Amino acid sequence: MLTDSAIIRREHLQPSFRVEPPEDWRALLRTRAHMLVTGPAGALTAFARAARSELREPVASISATTPLFLEGARTLILSDTHLLDHAGQQRLLAWMNESRNADTQVISLTSARVYAFVSKGFDANLYYRLNTIYLELQDS
Repeated sequence: MLTDSAIIRREHLQPSFRVEPPEDWRALLRTRAHMLVTGPAGALTAFARAARSELREPVASISATTPLFLEGARTLILSDTHLLDHAGQQRLLAWMNESRNADTQVISLTSARVYAFVSKGFDANLYYRLNTIYLELQDS
């Protein structure tokens, strides 16, 4: 198995994020649990790029600000999760609850702390489903 530094050298990427607290985030991705990742936009982009080698194909990357097309992916990367409107939240939760999607891993990327939005109407059930594993990124 390649180490983070070997993968970075192989892909000629400069690391531009760090995980707080430091953990083996690649091992956490391989659990296939849903993951909520917060941090600055640049760090989130670098994380998504670096994580790609650990994700099951096909991978669908979508933004919460666009219509949600959720079919056919084994891994779903959802950016701007905090911007999901009520209808999008309900659609995503219903999709996650369908048995045919039980094996799909959802990686939610956001620059805002989604928990703060729960008191403002973000669906708490969806928040807890997305937040199985929580990672906080910092710029490096």
